Amino acid sequence: MQVYLGSIGIGVGIILISVITIFFISAYLFLPQGIENGDLIQGQNRGEVYLIENDAKRHILKMSTFDDLGFSVESIKFVPDHIIDEIPESTPISDMTDLTK
Repeated sequence: MQVYLGSIGIGVGIILISVITIFFISAYLFLPQGIENGDLIQGQNRGEVYLIENDAKRHILKMSTFDDLGFSVESIKFVPDHIIDEIPESTPISDMTDLTK
């Protein structure tokens, strides 16, 4: 009987570890609520503007590039800084040729 209960305990432990692992992995696989690919975002206390592309943030390095890409300051979503930190970072955008085609 003790072996059987031990097996159940091990099985429950494995399931619990699996659920926790999936939870933490999924936190990095999905964008925070309200942010989508194609969005321009900026932290409430930061100057950097990012383009969300392929579920990652890409820092637009120069305002001239921002303008060349046809973006509008009015389209920037201001989000809490901790939300910016949660989004994986990809390569920065220094000019129009850096966009994914």
